[in-house]
Parts: sequence; structure tokens; C-alpha cells
Amino acid sequence: MILTALGFVFGAWLLQQQAVLPFFAIGLQAAWMLVPTLGVIFFLVQKLQQKTLKNLCKFACASLLGFIY
Repeated sequence: MILTALGFVFGAWLLQQQAVLPFFAIGLQAAWMLVPTLGVIFFLVQKLQQKTLKNLCKFACASLLGFIY
């Protein structure tokens, strides 16, 4: 849970470091790509047996959500 929260904060921080905020149309396109990506990541989290890869997938998913948020 802590790793997921840190990933979300990292994604939001990464957005704040951008020189210019993304244009609305780019954000809309990113949202369309985010849905299948999240589906694949959730599938991988369920299938992976190694804890390190599972945590990495959770961190990446939370970072994506934090950036889009």
C-alpha cells in the first residue's frame, strides 16, 4: 500500500516538473491509451509470481494514475 501511494505521489510530482502542462487533446489521447494499459498491468499483477515485478507493476500503474490525475 505504501509503494502504491508513493507511486501516485511520484506521478503527480512528475507532472508538476513539466515546463508546460499537456494540452487537453493530448490528455484525452493519453486517457484512451491509459485504459488498455491499466488492464494489461492489472492482468500482469495477477499472473506474476515474483514479488519484485509485482511491486514494480503496481508502482508503474500508480504513477500513471498520479500523472493523469
